[in-house]
Amino acid sequence: MEIENITMQLITCAGDVRTYSYEALKCANEGKYKKAEELFKMAEREIEKSYDIQKEVSELELDSEDLLVDAKSHLNAAISEKNIIGELIGLRKIVRELSKDEGGII
Repeated sequence: MEIENITMQLITCAGDVRTYSYEALKCANEGKYKKAEELFKMAEREIEKSYDIQKEVSELELDSEDLLVDAKSHLNAAISEKNIIGELIGLRKIVRELSKDEGGII
């Protein structure tokens, strides 16, 4: 597999992780927790896919590692964002439940 192809696959995975994560947060903000969970699982699958790609890369000896390092940075940032969004979704659920207990709507 060529380094450019590997790099693009990792960057695509990172973009998909971000997209699914932010869509999940939007759904959670709207009270659509089941859909949010589905989207979050889709983000998880993209991360697993990226790990498979990285495993394949580690089995190859590549000369152009600068591109690969950049792609991995994008992926790591996306994974961090997903983790933070997961926490926000959990907090959103708590706020919504507390609001219901108080008779308000958030």
